Amino acid sequence: MDALTKAALLGTIRTRETPFDADSPITALVTAVADGDREWALLLQAGARAVYQAAGMIPHRRTAPLPDPAPDDDQPLCSPQAAALLDLLAREGQGPLTYDELLPEALQRLIDQGLRVPPEILPNLLSKRLDVGLRPLVRQVIGARGRWLAQFNTAWKWATPTPLADAALLPDADTIWLEGTPAQRNELLQRMRAVDAVRAREWIADAWKKERAETRAQMIQALAIDLTLADEPMLELALDDRVQAVQQQAAHLLLQLPESALSQRMIARADALLDWHDQALTITLPHTIEPDASWKRDALPDKPAQGVSHVDWLLQTTIMRVPLSHWDTRFGVAPAALVAAAAQTDRATALISGWTQAVWMEPRADWIAALWAWWQAAQAEAASVGMLRTMLQHLPSDLAEQYIQANMQQTETTQDVRWVALLDDLPRPWSASFAQTYLAVVFDWLERGEGLTVPRRQMLETLNVAALALPHAAFDLALAASPLPDLSTVPAAQQWEAVRWQRNWDVFTQTISLRHRIQKEIH
Repeated sequence: MDALTKAALLGTIRTRETPFDADSPITALVTAVADGDREWALLLQAGARAVYQAAGMIPHRRTAPLPDPAPDDDQPLCSPQAAALLDLLAREGQGPLTYDELLPEALQRLIDQGLRVPPEILPNLLSKRLDVGLRPLVRQVIGARGRWLAQFNTAWKWATPTPLADAALLPDADTIWLEGTPAQRNELLQRMRAVDAVRAREWIADAWKKERAETRAQMIQALAIDLTLADEPMLELALDDRVQAVQQQAAHLLLQLPESALSQRMIARADALLDWHDQALTITLPHTIEPDASWKRDALPDKPAQGVSHVDWLLQTTIMRVPLSHWDTRFGVAPAALVAAAAQTDRATALISGWTQAVWMEPRADWIAALWAWWQAAQAEAASVGMLRTMLQHLPSDLAEQYIQANMQQTETTQDVRWVALLDDLPRPWSASFAQTYLAVVFDWLERGEGLTVPRRQMLETLNVAALALPHAAFDLALAASPLPDLSTVPAAQQWEAVRWQRNWDVFTQTISLRHRIQKEIH
């Protein structure tokens, strides 16, 4: 507390302190003017200090050395037009346009061209609330000056150069592992796992019993890097963890090792349920469907989801954890024949759901073709969309587009538009051929008929996805003409829906125009 504030709080009778030195000209002036009136002297001193502070002061002598200046940067600057565009995309709260979703494309474009952003937009870009996945892109475009600047703001530390670039060569790697922050230790463990898997596994084993549940889960996740059967003992130990998240992470990795004990246990459980006789599948259910201790230890769910019978749950949960190639080997039957046989059983949905979810372990094209055809013909649309999405996420982009494109082209003769819900799962950007098919189908539905039918409303939902997924080759086609009807010709009962379409179409075209600008300005 300074002398003036103390005098004001305690009262002039209790203190005679002055905010200025006794020999200060201000003290002499106040003493002469106040003429012994202490209260008046206090007010004069407060006024004098206000003027003094407004006028400025001599800076304190710096005790810390000045930081080294920013290093020279030989990475070329982007153009002023590109900088203005980046600055626009980095701003928060831009309304209906998907600026946050366009920023990754602009950053990647800068990286591809080997450019960096100018210094004046660095604070704006570094201060933006970024997804963790975007940070590596930003690091590559801020240049040496940006990385230098990041050290002066704790919120920007993620942009500073990491000391863990080569974990194997760090002389103090063991010290960082033992004494570093949780983030440093996790990053170091992942980098070490990539260059020295044995050493990383030894770190985990030594620290296992002393770590929190969250840290144990991260340790197990790191084992996914260069996963081998040598990691099985550590993962089996994690199956006995008291925290379910740790168990599940360990089980997920063990199932990726076909020779692991857990994989063999799941195969034995599945073999007891399924058999093949006389070109037909037979399902043999156990005497009890209640999970035992071994079931729970293998991180399997101990009860079905609401609305699912115990029998279907047992069958699906078991089958989905067995590699698809096991059934080829065991039964010697093609996937299409097995799916057709499964469809004839009274547990068709549960069994085929299990096979579909097993695609994550082994995304086989022949299995996916058979499973896709069955789900495409299924009547339960909500369930089929989820299963189709499961397969789609494991397909190469050309094959994924091929499946969706076939469904889109059938829309002309059917009301089935389940493909609408799957568009967002396709890799981006789409191919030119797929984009042309999409635009043709959407334009056709928009222009067909007088009423705004249910499929047309569902088409509306695809515009935001398409605006970010269309390839540059399709921009001109997308912007050529609006397929929307003249509002004056739309019946009164459908005016609201037509206006909604118009607004979404405007956002669609503006987003495409911005993406076109990204390609034009960043070169």
